[in-house]
Amino acid sequence: MNIKYGITDEAYKFYSGIFFDSSVSEIRTYPKELWEKYKNVVPVPYGRELYEEKSIELVACRNDFVSFQVGINCDQNYFVTNDDRTALYLKRGYISIRAEVECDNPDIIIKSNIEDMVIDDNRSSKCDILLSATQKEYDAYETAMLFFTLQIPKSCKKGTYKGKVRLYSSIMFDDEEICGEVDFSVRVYDVVLKDKKDSRFYLNLWQHNSVLAKHLELARYSDEHFKAMESYIKSLADLGQRCVTIIASDVPWAGQYSHRSLNDFVDVYEYNMAKIYKRPSGEFIYDFSVIGRYIELCFKYGIDKFIEVYGLCCVWQDHDFGLGKFAKDHPDGIKLRYMDLSDGCMKTMRSGKEIDDYIKALHDYFIEKGYIDKVSVVADEPLDHDLYKKCVNHLKEIAPKFVFSAAINTTSHVEEFKNTINNYCVILPSAIDEYDNIQRYRNEYGKIFTWYVCCWPLYPNMFISSNLLETRLIGYLTYYLNLDGFLRWDYTVWTKNPRKDVRWHTFHAGDANFVYPNSDGSVLLSLRYMQILRGVNDYILAEMAEENGIDIRNLIHEQLLKIDNIKQMFSSKTSVAGDIFNLDYTAFENIKISILEKLEKK
Repeated sequence: MNIKYGITDEAYKFYSGIFFDSSVSEIRTYPKELWEKYKNVVPVPYGRELYEEKSIELVACRNDFVSFQVGINCDQNYFVTNDDRTALYLKRGYISIRAEVECDNPDIIIKSNIEDMVIDDNRSSKCDILLSATQKEYDAYETAMLFFTLQIPKSCKKGTYKGKVRLYSSIMFDDEEICGEVDFSVRVYDVVLKDKKDSRFYLNLWQHNSVLAKHLELARYSDEHFKAMESYIKSLADLGQRCVTIIASDVPWAGQYSHRSLNDFVDVYEYNMAKIYKRPSGEFIYDFSVIGRYIELCFKYGIDKFIEVYGLCCVWQDHDFGLGKFAKDHPDGIKLRYMDLSDGCMKTMRSGKEIDDYIKALHDYFIEKGYIDKVSVVADEPLDHDLYKKCVNHLKEIAPKFVFSAAINTTSHVEEFKNTINNYCVILPSAIDEYDNIQRYRNEYGKIFTWYVCCWPLYPNMFISSNLLETRLIGYLTYYLNLDGFLRWDYTVWTKNPRKDVRWHTFHAGDANFVYPNSDGSVLLSLRYMQILRGVNDYILAEMAEENGIDIRNLIHEQLLKIDNIKQMFSSKTSVAGDIFNLDYTAFENIKISILEKLEKK
């Protein structure tokens, strides 16, 4: 029996098959058993041999975390467990390899997860899912990856702490033998990272709760649905999420046009969180209790900065598929279903007055509940400038306390709507092209400006194919660009079987989700999720440096950017992320160390 093992950093992404990411060219891997024999022709992910390193040095501050990965490979069929309870496998001859972690500081909380793979667009399999299960089986020469997270408490004393991951092997009830060991050290600086709620970083990941209910086969907004949502809300709060997503009409994104790609046959329609009834007298009744319950659930976990309302301004339409405009006397294509109590039939509002009365009622509900100062009505990529202006002006007339936000591809709206729109989110290429204007708008108008990526640009992005450090960039890049935060449209928009295959015909694999559903309906985190968390912490460190009079923008440029001027980021001379960014884990850590050393001296 030959067991190989090694330790590597949190940004490593193991793959099997054809490999491609946006930082390197495409290569073809060979079976692992050939690696030793043909080292000169067998490429290694990111140029790093997983099994060479047996130790790693990490840095952190208090109220921080560090992570690393351990890879295991065996020339016989085996299973891995990270549990200290007895574990067997039904098939004969499978070797048990148990991983146990220890640290000489008992106050540091350690968590381990076995990683699982998903299929990428080019048919390769890549690690992303962090399983809660404590056992996973592997064929001979397959590689197991384990992810370890160490939470550094606020009370942790300055110092360097050491630990190890020890591997034990056995078959059935044979006595275990030690078959390997890797070491780690954590240098903890005497700096306390600010809590995310005290940072100005504006993280906004949209919530798609109708999709969640459908995938988990639960009645929308039932008690069971709310119970399932709670773990997802907590996971968002742990990232520093600031926004509550409220869906206030039916199918505001036209289901991302998923009905036009029946090869996927994945329903991603979002539905109104409110319920509407029409009495036989003709009077409408509005039930906003689910909206209130959801807001309070988010507030419970500290997601309480903004309440973003979708579905009231510039909704997406697809006339050919029955998702067009139903009220000819209303400027927008808002779709509202209601129950007609006179005959029990579900019907659609077809007059502008009915739609306006509903919007007024929702507006008044937010005022009554004391939410109105946090509420913002959002338009997602409004392409028709005149229509957007008409919709906003109409809403201001009927719901005067509403303020507005927009995710936009260009800043052409900003000047005209400077007194109406408070928050702008600009897609990254436009944020770069119009950088000078955005900084002027921030200074003159006091508006919030964040940036986003979605199905484009290809880099930097957060697809399964993307280098994990592209995800981590959100912190330092936001700070470097002097923007307020980051938005992405996805969190739980899943394919039919997201635990195995996240490929779409209309999106890049991984474009539509950052987390995965567990078998009990709870949330499973991912490697990409952990890099979002790392990126947010990076921003907070940069923010703390600024508060202490330390300028780190030049340091970010020197360590992470390969271009002289940010305007070159999307020039014709750049074809992959590695042309623009230094996607080296050490470079990111160098910035962190520099900040911590300076802060520790303050």
